[in-house]
Amino acid sequence: AVLWRHFNQIGYHFKQPRVSLNVAFVDSEADLLYKYEPIDNLVMINGRFLGAATAKAIHDLIKRFNPVMFYAHPVALATLGKSMEEVNLPPLNLPVTYVYSEVLSKATRAIISRQIGPNVYDHFGNRENSISASQFPCKHYHINSEFVYMELTPSPSVFEGQALNRVIGTNLINYAMPVLRYDCADLATEIKPCGNCQINHPTIQ
Repeated sequence: AVLWRHFNQIGYHFKQPRVSLNVAFVDSEADLLYKYEPIDNLVMINGRFLGAATAKAIHDLIKRFNPVMFYAHPVALATLGKSMEEVNLPPLNLPVTYVYSEVLSKATRAIISRQIGPNVYDHFGNRENSISASQFPCKHYHINSEFVYMELTPSPSVFEGQALNRVIGTNLINYAMPVLRYDCADLATEIKPCGNCQINHPTIQ
C-alpha cells in the first residue's frame, strides 16, 4: 500500500504500462531479451543484455511499449543511458523514472535525467525494512512512518561542510523481532518536516 501511494503521488497508476530492468534471467529464459507480465502490464528487460550492442533493441522495445514508468536500479539505468549515447540513440523521455536499492549519485541522476526521463524519483530503504523513505515531487525523502521509525545519532563524518549522523531504523511491524533498533550504516544530515507540500510524514536528508 505504501509503494502504491508513492507511485500515485509521482504520477503512475495501476495497469498503466511499466518497464523494469531486471537482473539477468536464468535457465530456459536466459536468452530472452524481455518478458511480459500481463497482470501488471509490465515489460521486464533481461539485465544480461545491457550494452552498446543491444541498446537499439532495448530502445526500440521501450518505444513500442510506450511505458509511463521505468522501474530499476539507478546504476543499471545509467548503464543503459550511456549505451544509448554511445550509439547515438535519442533520449526516451519517459514520464516517470523510479529507482531504488542503491545510492543515487548526482552523476548517475544526470545521466538518467538526460537519457531516460527528467522526472527521477528515488526510494531509500533496505531489505530488512527498518528504514524507508520515498522521494516525492517536492524532491524530499518522506519517511514511511506507517511501518518504520527512523532517528539519527552523531557520527564523526562530514560531507560538503555538513556534519553527518548515522541513520538508525526500527521496523514497527517485524513480528519476529519487534522494536529492534537497526544501524544501517547510512548517513544523513537531518530529519525535519517538509515545507514544500502537505504530506505530514517527516523528511530525511
